[in-house]
Amino acid sequence: MKQDQVKVEKINNNGFLVRVNCEKVRDLLVPILEGFEEKGLNVLHVRVCCNQSTFCMEAITETQNTTLDVRDVTQSVFETLKTKIGDKNISQCMGV
Repeated sequence: MKQDQVKVEKINNNGFLVRVNCEKVRDLLVPILEGFEEKGLNVLHVRVCCNQSTFCMEAITETQNTTLDVRDVTQSVFETLKTKIGDKNISQCMGV
């Protein structure tokens, strides 16, 4: 089985590029977006692609919270994935 991945990169001074590649499960996009909202992230652009077994998402977000970092955003997405698909095969791939 393919390993699920979360990769977050800092872009500009207050933005993040978030990439998720994981097992497709029902109702995954909304909880991820709600997690962004809880962290104070505004979604500027999101692209989602799904097939029968895989969910892929790429989002560009921004925040006014200067203390928010890559680890915080990664953890938010990671927690959503753990809740939705369990903690099997999820890796955190943090970028800078």
